[in-house]
Amino acid sequence: MSGYPSEWDEALAEAERDEREGDHVAIVTEVISTSWKSGDPCVDVNLILPTAGNGKANIRFNENVPTKAEIELLKAAVSAAVGEEALSKTRGALAGAGNAIRLRTALAKHFGVINPAELKVGTRMGVEVAKTKSGFLRVINIGPVPDTSKTAQGEDIPF
Repeated sequence: MSGYPSEWDEALAEAERDEREGDHVAIVTEVISTSWKSGDPCVDVNLILPTAGNGKANIRFNENVPTKAEIELLKAAVSAAVGEEALSKTRGALAGAGNAIRLRTALAKHFGVINPAELKVGTRMGVEVAKTKSGFLRVINIGPVPDTSKTAQGEDIPF
């Protein structure tokens, strides 16, 4: 209960909703070869989201796709992790590897690009966006450019 009259609950929930989350059109604004804090190479793909109030999002790809052997090692590390911090780190690494494979597969399927460094500035794509705990926008899925006439009518972007 919000402490306000119940008839206000719907209006308050609507006011707190972040329009930047959900399915949007994204335009690639920059593709940068960079590195993680560990020094491992990666590629940052910076995006602007015109259907989300021109919000900005970023996708960071490892330079190399994790191999099956690397994923098996991560799974073993999760099983062997002792302590909450170790378990959280290894689960995060495993989830990151799965996410990287999923996003690269979507790039190949919808844009014919395996290496994200090959994306061109101005490329338009459909994306599903979520907000992290710290408030940053995170792309969790990539798809074809949506038909904006349909999305304006409230239909889902087909992922």
